[in-house]
Amino acid sequence: MNLITNTPYKAPSTKYFKTKEAFDIGVGQDFIIEANKLLNKGEQFLVGLSHGQSPAGAYNYIIEHYNELKNPQNIRFTFINSPLITQEGLEGIVDARVFVLQLLREKLITKEQIIGRNFDASEIDTYCKEVNETLQNYLDSQQKEGLDYAFLATNPDGRIAGIERRSKAFQSDEISIVVTLKKKRK
Repeated sequence: MNLITNTPYKAPSTKYFKTKEAFDIGVGQDFIIEANKLLNKGEQFLVGLSHGQSPAGAYNYIIEHYNELKNPQNIRFTFINSPLITQEGLEGIVDARVFVLQLLREKLITKEQIIGRNFDASEIDTYCKEVNETLQNYLDSQQKEGLDYAFLATNPDGRIAGIERRSKAFQSDEISIVVTLKKKRK
């Protein structure tokens, strides 16, 4: 049961891939299929991008196959995490930042499609407040309860870094919260 909408829980489809390359293609194809379901109806599609190396192959696939998206001007991008210290300054990796910059450079998207592009992350509490207000206003305007698609990162052990909204673990109803990782607020 979905506790927010009181509707029956529907598990997402699960696919198994034996290689990273097959996984990257599978995720990229899944993104295009799921995006087109809403884009074909003329609706907006909200994507949460994750930093780090995990989604890099999928991001590359999407760039190469962006022309398969219907009404791509209706896609909105936002970021769902802050880069960890180990993810900052990665060379040759298409992380979330590089992915968006490449889409912009190739004129596949406009700056207006990036929610939160003008936020100043130097003051983390103000940044977090702006993220929450902006995303909530967007969700309300589109009559959405959350992201339409999210890219998550995993560590080499397969642990996924993600927070569910209204998570009891963080005792928060906010979309974005400040956490402390290795004595640094992110």
